[in-house]
Amino acid sequence: MLSLGQGSPCRDRYGSSFEETINNTTYPSLVKALKTARSRAPHARVAILGYPWIMPPTGGCFEKMPIAEGDVPYVKSYELQRRGIIEVKGRADDDLSADRTTTIKLPRDELGEGPALLLLHAGIANRQMWAEHLEPLAATGHRVVAVDLPGFGEAASPRGPVAHWEDVLETMDALGVERPALVGNSFGASVALRLAALRPDRVSSLLLFSAGAVPDPEPSAELLAAWEAEENALEAGDVGRAAEAVATAWVRPEAPEGVRQRVIEMQLGNYERHRSEQEPEQAPDPLEGDPGLLAGITCPALIAAGELDLVDFRDAVDDLGAKLPEATTALISGCGHLAPLEAPQEFMGLVVENLGPRNR
Repeated sequence: MLSLGQGSPCRDRYGSSFEETINNTTYPSLVKALKTARSRAPHARVAILGYPWIMPPTGGCFEKMPIAEGDVPYVKSYELQRRGIIEVKGRADDDLSADRTTTIKLPRDELGEGPALLLLHAGIANRQMWAEHLEPLAATGHRVVAVDLPGFGEAASPRGPVAHWEDVLETMDALGVERPALVGNSFGASVALRLAALRPDRVSSLLLFSAGAVPDPEPSAELLAAWEAEENALEAGDVGRAAEAVATAWVRPEAPEGVRQRVIEMQLGNYERHRSEQEPEQAPDPLEGDPGLLAGITCPALIAAGELDLVDFRDAVDDLGAKLPEATTALISGCGHLAPLEAPQEFMGLVVENLGPRNR
């Protein structure tokens, strides 16, 4: 079918047939192979390696790989589904359980040596939002690790209740990271906060950008409008309009060039990931049940937000600043919700300035 790189001819022709093949053929074949290996070598360690990425993270490369631009998200979604079978289904069966102590649970980018910095992305992004920060942070003498949280980027969602803080902790264990500094933006900041509340002994510093207050207050009219615009577009089946709505709500018009499009592309990738998986159940929020856990976070903590962020997150700076014993607060001038992308220099300065003594 000749398309000269335009349109989505593969998706139009094949629809969901590949999904059925993966579920009905690929997965059973994987299970059979693992059972055979286990029966013939019951004491062996089995390493399951995922499929290689054959597509760029965003956009296309038609001259080098003749896949139409509109089919790139389609192909990407099946790459994600195949990897998901390896990451989730392949080790979900009790009779196929592997030695999890050697498993790197979450996909990651890593650079540098020294005390660890663990970067947790926003809920409208993935670990690619940290790309330009890896090298500068590593240059300060740190081992910098950026992960995809479950259900985002390359990370499949587990079949059981999702507790993102537990997945991060398991990944820390797998990487041999004992007490990192946790750096989080928005949703990633909320995950970092809950990990620190449950396991304060495993966190050396906490640096939160645009975290939510605890417990969750009533959302502002602006926040409700942002959610509604995205939800209306998704209900209409228009993921492109939904991603545009997300970018309009969370990226300032004055943000550096390319930030808006970058957020749109990351969010489209998240939609593709969610399309290929059943929406997982969320584990109970430990801080909703016991907000007093915050008082046990005794490591140095930075609570920051952009001065142009939604009021929900600006107010959370004072809320969390009052509840964490060793908190420092900051509002970033001229910045909105995504400080690492909108104000990268100011973000870097605050991170380096507020790392705990163990990380300096």
